[in-house]
Amino acid sequence: MYFFIKGTDPLATIGRKVRHIHEALEEARKMVQGGMTSVSIQDSAGHLVDGDDLLTCIKGEKVLSDDLRAHYLS
Repeated sequence: MYFFIKGTDPLATIGRKVRHIHEALEEARKMVQGGMTSVSIQDSAGHLVDGDDLLTCIKGEKVLSDDLRAHYLS
């Protein structure tokens, strides 16, 4: 399965495709830290995570399942 990471900066919408969910989360983190907005991760099955759920995953407060659902750590 592939994961597509997308974010917007003042000049354009930037996207990347990676193979593993941990790579997708790392790319999303880099985009957010770089000041991009509207950052999201979508998989090839159409599942999507963005907004507050993605931000809490980037902070390590939640984890992403393979279907891009954000869950609190137990």
